[in-house]
Amino acid sequence: MTSQPDPRRSGPACASQPLSFARSEPAIGLHVRTSRDGVEAALVRRFLEHALDTFARPSEAIALFCEPRLEIGYPDIVITVFDPRHYDHWSTARAFLEVQDLKILQHLHTVGSTDTEQLSLQLGLPIQDADFRLAKLHDARLVRCIRRRWAPYSLRRSYGIKRLIAIEAKINNWRAAFHQATMNRWFASETYILSPVAKPSRRVLERAKAFGVGIYTCSQNGVVRANPSVQSALPACYASWLFNEWIGRSLNSGLV
Repeated sequence: MTSQPDPRRSGPACASQPLSFARSEPAIGLHVRTSRDGVEAALVRRFLEHALDTFARPSEAIALFCEPRLEIGYPDIVITVFDPRHYDHWSTARAFLEVQDLKILQHLHTVGSTDTEQLSLQLGLPIQDADFRLAKLHDARLVRCIRRRWAPYSLRRSYGIKRLIAIEAKINNWRAAFHQATMNRWFASETYILSPVAKPSRRVLERAKAFGVGIYTCSQNGVVRANPSVQSALPACYASWLFNEWIGRSLNSGLV
């Protein structure tokens, strides 16, 4: 993908003025791919100009990530709809959490609770490392220890994202588009292909439904959702937490 508008973030995030993450910000742990101009970049810009304000609802806000670096690569666009009030009581200790810490946190949300020894075996971590990372999560007020068993606090308390929408822009390579969009289901609640084709073929639409992938078209007819995405629960994996942490760190670091 490519070149995105890079407005400096100012004022509260809202549907018309989202938080925009178009460049790397090492201070919050975010790295993005260097943008390149091209037809896909122009397609994305047209889409965002017409469609961005449709994603947020009253009391919600938007964060826009341009090609963030993830384990699976660089999704073109990730639109994150979140409740800004959730981040008002942010623990400063969360600024020091790393990927491995978030993997442990997601694991605890999956299994419910476990002791340090079991966690060490389940994740293949040295017990000293497990102890160290659980202590970090405890300091960040994300987990608690009761009778030597670790359990996460509720998602309502620790996770502020409502929707995590991944969008892959492709001009004409449907096979590559479906491959990338399907991979994005790993972390996103919704995943879409963005295409300049005004009317995708019946075969394309059937394949989209089979894979649970949505399609947006952006053409002379405007922006149209040709097929909805399957909606998955959040957080889907540790990468879903990364977006939550990037937003929280940014809102509480004086960057906005």
